[in-house]
Amino acid sequence: MAVKREDCEGIAIVTVDGVVDEKMAREMREHLKQISETDTVYVIFDVEKTQFMSSTALGLLVAFSNEHQRKFGTGSVLIAGLTEHIKRTMEVLGLLDLFILTSDRESALKLCHNKGK
Repeated sequence: MAVKREDCEGIAIVTVDGVVDEKMAREMREHLKQISETDTVYVIFDVEKTQFMSSTALGLLVAFSNEHQRKFGTGSVLIAGLTEHIKRTMEVLGLLDLFILTSDRESALKLCHNKGK
């Protein structure tokens, strides 16, 4: 279980693996803080291997997305590989419309590159 951040051609990718509990949410917060201090336009959350996200982690995603999209515009935060369980939770909470959803990381990268043209 880990949170990892990488930059791919000017796009920040935050990979979240496993169960995102309070401890991992704090780690994720640090990565997002670093991203918010840059001029990175597109941020992809790769959650394909994420089994569970705590309410703290979901709140963190929403807060980051709102702030980032105010700065860089709608569609600058993407979620790749959302599992059905987490997708249902986000749908019930009315959070899906805050993000661009893609089936996987490669699709998200392709979409970011196409938007940047």
